[in-house]
Amino acid sequence: MIIADIQVSGQFPFTNPEQTLGGSNYGVDQSLDSVLEGGRANYVYLRGDCSGPVAMDTRLFVIPAQFILFPAAYDNFGVQDVDEDGNQFTAIRQISSTGAGVLITDSPFNAFNPPNPGAGNHYCMIAEAKRTNTNDPWPHDVPPTSADFANWTLQNPCLCHRNIGWSDYSGSNLIAWEIGLTIPAGEYT
Repeated sequence: MIIADIQVSGQFPFTNPEQTLGGSNYGVDQSLDSVLEGGRANYVYLRGDCSGPVAMDTRLFVIPAQFILFPAAYDNFGVQDVDEDGNQFTAIRQISSTGAGVLITDSPFNAFNPPNPGAGNHYCMIAEAKRTNTNDPWPHDVPPTSADFANWTLQNPCLCHRNIGWSDYSGSNLIAWEIGLTIPAGEYT
């Protein structure tokens, strides 16, 4: 399994990620000129390839540039999901294949409303993968020395790195709604 790259689709998920990121588009960077925007959703996909059957869990970290050399701190910057009770938890996406070919995460990550990254004014995104249903450590749990960081990222097939800019989208108010909806039985089929 190789995580080939991180692809940012922006405020909305791709309508057809397999077509947009796979097939003849596999080598095409769909994230050129993309930035993460504060105050908005930022949908992110991982894609890679494999030479045979594989099932992997993936995680995504959106790290202010000044922390990139400190993998022990990555857990503080993991992309989060929210459960039905509003509790946050680490977002994990599956990526799997029954044979050789292109892999794309089953659903995008949402790096929602990232704050201004401060010094350096950009983020470093790190994606990592490990075999599903194993006790294998995540790659960042076995961190390199800072002198070995470049080799660790470049030679680990379960890691991927991408730098991305940041933009403030504070020109509009951010409103979050939670809606409960009950559809009576038999009304829609």
